[in-house]
Amino acid sequence: MNNMKLKKLQLYLKLTRFHSSILTAFAPVCTAAALGLQISILHYIGLFFIGILFHIFLFVLNEVRDIDIDKTSDSLKNKPLVDGSIPITNAKILVYSTIILERISKILLYLF
Repeated sequence: MNNMKLKKLQLYLKLTRFHSSILTAFAPVCTAAALGLQISILHYIGLFFIGILFHIFLFVLNEVRDIDIDKTSDSLKNKPLVDGSIPITNAKILVYSTIILERISKILLYLF
């Protein structure tokens, strides 16, 4: 992978705050386990994936909604949307994509 593609990937990981998505992804898994649901490991993996999508959705939506406020703060000038390294249109596409993937994931979990 060339350096430019790696840099772009790092920007998107920063935008989505992927480093903390694992914690969010465990919420539906732990809830299902705490409720004593008798589901397969595939369903737990699906819940984990949906948790990651939910995390990405919330954090990117927050970045999109707060961009005007973030632009006024010197401490936030290095955020990918604020500095323009990721276009706001791409962030919105990411938000809508997570919604679609989450819906598809729920349907697949229901069917299997």
